[in-house]
Amino acid sequence: MFSAIAIWFVGMEYSVAVLQRGAGEYQFARLTSQADRKEITTPDPDVLARSLIVQPLSPVVVNAAIFKLAHDAGSTALAVEKAALLKKLGWRHTVALQNRVYAAVRDRNILEIADIGDALLRRNVIVDEATALMNLMEEAPFTRKIVVAKLAKYPDWRVSYLERVYKMRDPRMIAARARLAEDLYKVKAGLDRAEIYPTVKIMVASGQTRAAYSLWRKYRRVEASQLNDPGFEWAWEMRSDQFADMPFEWRLANNAGYWAEVTRENNINSGKPALRLNWDLNGAPELLSQQLALTSRSNRLVITGRQLSSVILDRLRFSLNCPEGSQVFREKVSFSARRIVLGTSDPFRCNTPVFVVLGIPANSITSGAQSAFGGKSSFQVEISNVALIPIAETQSASGTTL
Repeated sequence: MFSAIAIWFVGMEYSVAVLQRGAGEYQFARLTSQADRKEITTPDPDVLARSLIVQPLSPVVVNAAIFKLAHDAGSTALAVEKAALLKKLGWRHTVALQNRVYAAVRDRNILEIADIGDALLRRNVIVDEATALMNLMEEAPFTRKIVVAKLAKYPDWRVSYLERVYKMRDPRMIAARARLAEDLYKVKAGLDRAEIYPTVKIMVASGQTRAAYSLWRKYRRVEASQLNDPGFEWAWEMRSDQFADMPFEWRLANNAGYWAEVTRENNINSGKPALRLNWDLNGAPELLSQQLALTSRSNRLVITGRQLSSVILDRLRFSLNCPEGSQVFREKVSFSARRIVLGTSDPFRCNTPVFVVLGIPANSITSGAQSAFGGKSSFQVEISNVALIPIAETQSASGTTL
């Protein structure tokens, strides 16, 4: 007798397991398509019956039962009506939650959708699904206002929610996140560095660089410019920051044989920050870079520092890199130990390039060239300011150019 009961119980548990594995199929939204309704496999009646005996209050099983009822009747309205039962029994199961949301959408109960997402995020359960729900709400202006209102109250889940952008693939969803961030600034609940960092990064990665720049400027509270932080003030402040590779700010190299560092000494550069580029002359490293959003097609590069020499052009390549190619600054407009102005005859490639300072390979370096700061086997240069200036702005009142 005991053995027979044990076998029966195992059979019941197996039925529930089978049903749970297939529960992802039982979503009310599938009923809206006649093609899906024909192709979908509904829960087996015997399995469903045995599962209800074992777990009569399981949202998983009840969800499957409601789905089958609606599927057999061919009525999404019936599904919506019965979905209220899921709310009473509990709705932490993923598909049951999705069906509750589907019912809320059919009833145009947007607040319930937002409340479901909010509650799940506060409890830290089904975080991916809850985040996805809220992400979808960001896409429409009306529903985005609801998400903004919740985020403006600074819930515990705010930072983690704004950081979770890694699953965003659709450019429209990324653009919606940018608008949500803009709206948060409008209601005086703007993003801090940790919150804005992932959004700006994914916007740039998806090609929405200009919009990302606009958002970043709101965070930094600065006007648009060709090259940001020319005097390395922010680079000095953020030298230990975990988000030091924020787009539109300096990215400093740090690797074996080469590195970039921002220093600050009272007796040098009037006590202001200065950039030092260090390189052992091996390879062709990227020493310094910054994502840009240009407003001018014709520019000159102005570099100021101390003990500058033509060796800089032997050792370093200054360029604006685009997917279509590079615009290299190699033409000397003016040259002194304190200030170098470079021009370019290369075509303008794109208006959202990356400004890059690259080490020129050793076999391309003039024989015997030597830095004022190091020997033939190493190179170091100190720069106090680097700026990309539209040619029109480099002209004096008399028409003389730099």
